[in-house]
Amino acid sequence: MVARSIIFQRFKGLNNVLPEDSLISQDRNDPGVFLRKAINVDIDNAFKIRRRKGYAPLLGGQVHSLWSDGSICLYREGAMLKRLFEDFETTATLRDGIGGNLPMAYVSLDGRVYYSDSVVTGVIEGGVSRSWGLIPPPAPVVESYVGSLRAGRYLVSLTYVRNDGQESGTDAPTVITLTETGGIQVYLTASGDPGVSSIRLYTSACDGDQLFLAGTFPNQSGWQVYSGETELGPELKTLFF
Repeated sequence: MVARSIIFQRFKGLNNVLPEDSLISQDRNDPGVFLRKAINVDIDNAFKIRRRKGYAPLLGGQVHSLWSDGSICLYREGAMLKRLFEDFETTATLRDGIGGNLPMAYVSLDGRVYYSDSVVTGVIEGGVSRSWGLIPPPAPVVESYVGSLRAGRYLVSLTYVRNDGQESGTDAPTVITLTETGGIQVYLTASGDPGVSSIRLYTSACDGDQLFLAGTFPNQSGWQVYSGETELGPELKTLFF
């Protein structure tokens, strides 16, 4: 038996309806053939086979939870939350040490991206990851001191302020009663959050119920005094937050 070669010069495309023995054209003027299988190929307008456009991996490792709002692209890789830049090659680690491998969810709001995997939470702002909020300071320790405050009852509260201007909440105010004219000495406890830049001291007027800013101090532990020699500032807005 002499082997005979059959050359197909063009392909009509994929046909999975006709029987397999009918896929080859019987028309001498139309030497095209239907394909029974066509994997990762396209048939162009000239009936030529071309490789189908596909994808190539850009990132390796345990990558998941890819997300973008059109201005920033975020994803998880192992224990890290990372950012993918516009060149699809440059990356930056925004947060490390995330336990588990839960899927991360994101929402873009007011120029910030809030993220959570139901255990870990955070905010991306200005390309930097930070906590959603701030842990309030402990209840202030207060003592009477020298000053010009009238005798009476005063309320005292503390808040932390982050370097982006966000202020923490605070628990119920500490109450101190001056039995005579004097001042209030308050012990400030520094925050362990590296983003906290200052501590705000709030006090009430004599026998008042509203708290107002009495002073702003560096994020350092130590005693500070409010003697009544300076006017109180804005009202505390984050009580019980």
